[in-house]
Amino acid sequence: MTIVLGLDIGTTTITSKAIETTTGRILASTTQANKAQTCHPGSDSMGRSEWDAKAIMACVGECLTTLTEQLGSRTNQILGLGVTGQQHGVILVDRNGEPCSPYINWQDRRGEHPYRGHDTYIDFLRHRLGDSARRRHGCQLAAGYMGLTLTWLHDHQQLPADSTAAFIMY
Repeated sequence: MTIVLGLDIGTTTITSKAIETTTGRILASTTQANKAQTCHPGSDSMGRSEWDAKAIMACVGECLTTLTEQLGSRTNQILGLGVTGQQHGVILVDRNGEPCSPYINWQDRRGEHPYRGHDTYIDFLRHRLGDSARRRHGCQLAAGYMGLTLTWLHDHQQLPADSTAAFIMY
């Protein structure tokens, strides 16, 4: 028998499942509330949606630990892991891959803030990238997308000095 694990890192819950590959039978399952959100756009005056990245990873670790405990001696039959997440977002990490910013997810509204000479950051980037940007890049600009988030963070001098990369969760 071979087993695959599924992991969903959602905004409400983090869930892991162990599935037997031949029958599709769920062998083990665990769900935990995702309590890592530190700023909610509906109650934050800036429209931020931020999450404690280390708290999310700790919850992921707990889910997977519980799942493997449920599997017991069958853990040597695990073939792979599939991961899904809560749409797009960004975490800035340092040279060692450690988070140096919160996870800023798709619900973030900072892209809708006014920008010098433009109605919003969205309007600024649309102007800067040109009319064919959507066709060239395959998506339209919207609040919560990484490019807008990074532009806002840069403009407000909130990019961590030691950040070297971005992790995008889709």
